[in-house]
Amino acid sequence: MPDIKINDFRGLKEIDVLGLMYDYKKIVSTSIPESFVRNLKNTFVKYGLKYDTVDESFDFRGQSKTYLISKETKYLKAAKRAYKLGRLDLVGRYLGYPECCVKFYYEKLKFSLSNSLLRDIYYNSNSFSWRLNNLLNFEGRTGGIKDLNLFREFTSFFKKTQAISLISHSPCSYDCRQSLKIAYLNHQYLLPYHRLPLSGYLILKNPVFYIDDFHFAIFEGYSGKNSIEYSKLLTRLGVRQFKDYLLRGDRIKIDNNSATVFRGNRILGKISSHKKILILPFDKSI
Repeated sequence: MPDIKINDFRGLKEIDVLGLMYDYKKIVSTSIPESFVRNLKNTFVKYGLKYDTVDESFDFRGQSKTYLISKETKYLKAAKRAYKLGRLDLVGRYLGYPECCVKFYYEKLKFSLSNSLLRDIYYNSNSFSWRLNNLLNFEGRTGGIKDLNLFREFTSFFKKTQAISLISHSPCSYDCRQSLKIAYLNHQYLLPYHRLPLSGYLILKNPVFYIDDFHFAIFEGYSGKNSIEYSKLLTRLGVRQFKDYLLRGDRIKIDNNSATVFRGNRILGKISSHKKILILPFDKSI
């Protein structure tokens, strides 16, 4: 077991740190909030880690500065070269992501960020594992926010809500076997190190009312074919105008592009969308 103190790495995702230190990731590629940069640079020296940066002209996510972190300089150089060549497949390999997932991500986005990646993953899934629920991990997806007011709401949401996920990549499906292997490894290694109590990850094991990647609600409850019965609204993003009756309701029924919120048999309100509304049934996890 690597002799590390996870709090030394504040500003990085725990699962990225563990993947790097346990050698199933050759590099970590991530943005770092400016307030954490100085301390993290000291941490890199302490643990013998190397780092470099890629700017927005090469980073397919368009981030102003992406940090590449590794145990070995050769992987940094190889990853930076792959970024400059636009070789997302090679970058994904160094990041330890399954090749099926890298291919899926690349084919769906073609370097153009979308706000419905999870919709694509949903339609590619035969079953759903809560361990692969990446709804609250926005890495690589924030470029899909085009509306300024939504971006402000997202920024506020992100400050209050941790990026809770057992994987740091977008899976090709919610039953991807290779992704599940990574999720189980991360879950196992989090036990002695976690900052968030492992019970905190159970938010991932709940049904999701989904319009797109930035308009959703997570409920404590149970999903049916076209409905969710719930006792509590756990969190939501981009559906502020519906917050009141989502909080007061106990059932939501989906009919293609619309949804009706009930309290008992009484209708509290309706929600409409230009896209088909989905239920992501992570409560019925494999």
